Amino acid sequence: MRVPGIRSSFVLGMLAIASCTLGVRDESLSDEGDRELSEDGVGSMQQPITKGKVGAVNGAADYCNDSAAPCGLGEGDCDSDAQCAPGMGLICAPNNGPKFGFPTSWDVCVASHCANGVLDGDETAADCGGSCGTCSTCLGTPGSPSFCTACLCGAGEGDCDSSAECASGLVCGLNNGALFGLPKQYDVCVPSLCANGVLDAGNGETAIDEGGPCGTRSSTCAGTPGSVDSCVGCKCASGVGDCDSDAECATGLSCASNNGLKFGLPASYDVCVPAHCTNRVQDAGNGETGVDLGGPCGSLCGNGAMDSGEVCDDGVNDGVFCSSDCSVVPEVGQIRWDCDAAAGVITGLNGTGCVSFPNSGASFITFSSSAVEVTLYRNADCTGSSTTVATDTNFCNTSFDDLSGGLNDAVQSAKVRRR
Repeated sequence: MRVPGIRSSFVLGMLAIASCTLGVRDESLSDEGDRELSEDGVGSMQQPITKGKVGAVNGAADYCNDSAAPCGLGEGDCDSDAQCAPGMGLICAPNNGPKFGFPTSWDVCVASHCANGVLDGDETAADCGGSCGTCSTCLGTPGSPSFCTACLCGAGEGDCDSSAECASGLVCGLNNGALFGLPKQYDVCVPSLCANGVLDAGNGETAIDEGGPCGTRSSTCAGTPGSVDSCVGCKCASGVGDCDSDAECATGLSCASNNGLKFGLPASYDVCVPAHCTNRVQDAGNGETGVDLGGPCGSLCGNGAMDSGEVCDDGVNDGVFCSSDCSVVPEVGQIRWDCDAAAGVITGLNGTGCVSFPNSGASFITFSSSAVEVTLYRNADCTGSSTTVATDTNFCNTSFDDLSGGLNDAVQSAKVRRR
């Protein structure tokens, strides 16, 4: 009798009974593991399966997150260089997933030359091709902030962050989005000639670095006139700024340097003006009243501010008339009490608002400027009945020389104005 055999049978029988009684499933470990993988989902974000584990798939979330099984070339998603195989010179390149068929935000282990922005190694374009992954076609919405991420944008496409995101022969332009109907601050891939600061007419440019493949500036600026970026991506009209170059001004205009004050803008602003406004010559025929001053060139006089050397700001303060440079207040007229131009002067009109001379009367007025007119009032505060004259006038022996109804001796005040 083989006692050990009896004992063995007895033990196995007891285990079988216990299994039935306790409801233990008679399934293999491999089946159980397969079912857990199926329920959790391979590579899911909730239960990531790292490299080396049963069911792990390259490209799953955190696939490389196991120090015992670092990722090799073309494997991801990784989170740091430490998750890439040591001794192979690999790095965890950011957002290069699409080059390996993974999502845009995935990071994949590649050689360091695959993320240096240069065409080198076995690449067919900068940072793509060969071991660096496929040079992907850009997907998504053209013009979106991340459209060129992990792919190569074609000419006129953006927003790009570097020339490495542009197809071969293209560069990532700086703030040229408006030339392609995108936001001003966007960068768009263009041929390198579009960023060389030269007018390449033979290549389709109509102005320096614009026109043809370089994009076209809008002829109408939609921004706020006088703002820092009002001329970006468009062509500002005469007297409008702030501009950064002649390319931002309409045809025939130049972007003058630091002429903002002449147009009521900050001193450091640059404003588009005709070319003669920057030649350091007084072009009277073009409306200038001084060297590069006046007419379309703008003026410090009348800009709404009391600039250095000014005693008034012509055209802003009512009743004030200044010389062309706002530095002198000329005498524009005199009111005399007798019917003779040589008679005594009651008062001079020299740029003040309302001049009052009650009980003095007025019979004769003279002018020393053809640019003004004077209004005479019956009341001492420049109100009531009035008459306006613009040349030397003698009221004596006229219908005004009538105390009963005319102004003459009844004139009590006057005000000078521009004509």
